[in-house]
Amino acid sequence: MSSDNSTHSPLPAELVEGAAFESPAEDRPARILEMVDRMQYAAWHHADRLGLGYADMDARRLMWVLTRLYVRLAPGASGSLWRVRTWPTGFDRHFAYRDFSFRDERARHIASATSAWTLLDCDTRELASMERVLDGHLPDEFLPKRLEFATLTIRRMRAVHQRARVRVGERDLDVNGHVNNVRYIAWALAAVPDHERARRSLLAVDILFRAECFAGDELEAVWARPERSENRFQHEITRVSDEREVARAVTFWTPPAEHVSS
Repeated sequence: MSSDNSTHSPLPAELVEGAAFESPAEDRPARILEMVDRMQYAAWHHADRLGLGYADMDARRLMWVLTRLYVRLAPGASGSLWRVRTWPTGFDRHFAYRDFSFRDERARHIASATSAWTLLDCDTRELASMERVLDGHLPDEFLPKRLEFATLTIRRMRAVHQRARVRVGERDLDVNGHVNNVRYIAWALAAVPDHERARRSLLAVDILFRAECFAGDELEAVWARPERSENRFQHEITRVSDEREVARAVTFWTPPAEHVSS
């Protein structure tokens, strides 16, 4: 991507931020939710520095939409502090890609993530051209990717083993008035039966965001454990009013024998 930076300081290739965890290390689902929340803020802050933040896009009647996210915790990840690093890794016609890496207070690697984003035209609801929008706003060279998505795509589940319903509230919304992506992950994990969660530790979440939801929508989160799969669960979230699938995910867990409760 070409850009004229002869009269400007170099564009920041990455951003690093830090803070303290609020959840205990043994509560890995809560830690992943915290990390995803911090990833969104870090991505927004870096986009602001690149001239691609919320205010910049709002002025052009565009909106960033996270379409897929894969988060993987390192085995035995602990620590009470974290430092997240984020950087763009490339783009194609309709998607921009961004990675994240977390380290604790002792500089130990504790998590990685990769993500795909689109730009939605607020008026036409169509996808914007990434090259047209991003030109001149990204470094000339991208830093390498830290992680690849777990699979090429996330398949639909064939069976349902448990269901849970939730009503979207105002506190579930993001700055654009849509359901915050963290909430989809929380609802997907909440559908996992207690006896299954108690026997395992969460390792990774790979989630595909497929449609917008708003305050007042009633959603149904369903869970299943595929046949011949002890350590991989499937999740889908559907809007009840029109049966529209709004999110689809796969979660990865330790085998039951490897989980030690604290």
